[in-house]
Amino acid sequence: MPRYTFGPFSLDPETRVLLRDGQPIPMAGKTFDTLLILVQNRGRLVDKDELLSRIWAGTIVEEANLSQSIFTARRILGDSPKDHRYIATVPGRGYQFVAPVAEVACAEPAAEKASEGLRSSKRNRALRFGVAGALLAGVAMVAFWRFRQLTPAESLEPIPFTSRIGHANRHRFRPMGSRSHIVGAPRKIRPRVST
Repeated sequence: MPRYTFGPFSLDPETRVLLRDGQPIPMAGKTFDTLLILVQNRGRLVDKDELLSRIWAGTIVEEANLSQSIFTARRILGDSPKDHRYIATVPGRGYQFVAPVAEVACAEPAAEKASEGLRSSKRNRALRFGVAGALLAGVAMVAFWRFRQLTPAESLEPIPFTSRIGHANRHRFRPMGSRSHIVGAPRKIRPRVST
């Protein structure tokens, strides 16, 4: 499969790498697919329906997904809709890759080196996330251990809710302003005198 070069860029469909001056540029899969289809059909208008059906085959997506992929590809290439050096918009119809493109045989070691560089950067990123996660777990364990040292469960004593032992299950609160704030408190019972 040939590699495509245009301006300072090199696009390798086999390793799915975009290079700028020999340096790999990270790119999302759908954005890469969009750019690849446009480069492969350079000089020809590729309508929106064709792009949607080829990039998101068998999936129902909105046209906004395609617009976002085009926007991202332009940003990576340093292009804009008004000053298009690479991707031109044909309003209401589609897009066209307008820069001159050269096809190069793919057996060059630059593509392998770039793909190795991209894999290496992914490994480094995974290593950084792993180290950060281990540090975060260590800090959490130390904080938990220190908290347990400050408030051991044995030193926590229950505080009684009421002052009357044995009647705690019958008490309820009354609104403020009542004679007694606790409903169900024992009352004095006056004996009835019969005459």
